[in-house]
Amino acid sequence: SDLQTLSGKAPIGIASVAKAKNIPIILISGFIASDSILALSTHFDLLVSVTDDSVSQQESIENAEHYLGIRTKETMFKLLQK
Repeated sequence: SDLQTLSGKAPIGIASVAKAKNIPIILISGFIASDSILALSTHFDLLVSVTDDSVSQQESIENAEHYLGIRTKETMFKLLQK
């Protein structure tokens, strides 16, 4: 995700509706551009990127379903532990 995410793509539309109803919203993305984190953080309560020190951007693209599933599971587990 990058600054284009804020330009009418589905995630920002969903975030706008959720914010209006005071529903927390998480953005789980294959990649989150570092220069967009601040702007995205104003619309999403939590930003989660598939890519990290162990998963490259290319690897996350080639195995998107696998890595999105892992990050989603990890994120929900952390949230439920709070």
